[in-house]
Amino acid sequence: MSPIQILAVDDQISSLLALEDVLGTIDAKFIKATSAKEALLIMLNRSVDCVLLDVSMPEMDGFEFLKTLRNAPAHAKIPVIMITGKVFSENETLKAYQYGAVDFLLKPLDPQTVYRKVSFIVQQARRIKSIEKVEQHLNNLGTGVIMPLDALLGKEGLQHYCNELTELSLQLKELDASWQGIRDAK
Repeated sequence: MSPIQILAVDDQISSLLALEDVLGTIDAKFIKATSAKEALLIMLNRSVDCVLLDVSMPEMDGFEFLKTLRNAPAHAKIPVIMITGKVFSENETLKAYQYGAVDFLLKPLDPQTVYRKVSFIVQQARRIKSIEKVEQHLNNLGTGVIMPLDALLGKEGLQHYCNELTELSLQLKELDASWQGIRDAK
């Protein structure tokens, strides 16, 4: 499984270094960007699992970045935690959630709160990657296992394996049918 990647976006290098220090024990790759534009360029070349996003940045603020991110289908589901030095108004909070923010952190950052929130998202990202891997295997079950198994069962000289393989084939077909039903229900 590929490592979890956290992208921190802040125009203040000291804030990025502080985040990196707090999150140093989390089993994830920490990537820093000093602007929203730099972050977008990074995301063109890397798979990112979580974004820590400062709201107040020059050129493109956190809201603009978040809106841009949500308009890109490949990045629309990435959890984003917005970081701000001021308490949001109700309209700003609503706008952030509408654009897809999942949480907020208030500066000055409390290290334990940062660690717990990001750690939770990293755990969820690992679960999602595991589920996607299972999904990939299940999607290939028919052509990768069931069809070759059926072909093997049809050959002569393998009758002593026939009963066990037939039972296994039936179980795999049931699993495949169940998975197809789950996948098609999305």
